[in-house]
Amino acid sequence: MDEPTAAIERALFTLRRLHARRTPSRTACGSAWDNALIAVLDAIDQTGERPCTVSAVAKALHVDLSSVSRLVAQAVEAGLVERTADQTDGRKAVLVLTPDGQATAEKVQALRRSLFTQAMAGWPAHEQATFSRLLVTFTERYEAVVNADRP
Repeated sequence: MDEPTAAIERALFTLRRLHARRTPSRTACGSAWDNALIAVLDAIDQTGERPCTVSAVAKALHVDLSSVSRLVAQAVEAGLVERTADQTDGRKAVLVLTPDGQATAEKVQALRRSLFTQAMAGWPAHEQATFSRLLVTFTERYEAVVNADRP
C-alpha cells in the first residue's frame, strides 16, 4: 500500500475510534444517547429524502432494515422521532424528528462543528476550504466505490 493511502486508512480508523467514544452525544444531550440513535437522527435530518422512511435511513446508514427498525423504535420510544403514515401510501411510515429530536440533532451537530473548528484552529482559511473540498470529494467517491458493490 502506498504511503498516502496507508496514512488515510490510519486517519480514518482514528476518526472512527474517536467517534465511537460517544463523547459528542453525551456532552450535547446531557445523557448517554447511543451513537446509533444519534446516527438515526442525523440520517432523518440530513438524508435529503422526503418524506424520510425507515428504508431511507437504512440506506443512508448502510444498515439492514431490521436493525434500523429497532433503532427507529428506540428513537420513537425516547421521544426523538415521530412515525406517521405516508399520505400517498398508507403502508409506509414517515419519520419526522420531534422538537426534542431536532434539538438533540442540532446540539450534536453544533458540538461536532465546534470540535472540528478547534481541530483546525490556526489553519489559514484557504487551507480549511481546501481540506473541506477534498474531504467532501473523497467521501463522495469513497461512498460510490463502496456502494458499487451493493445490490
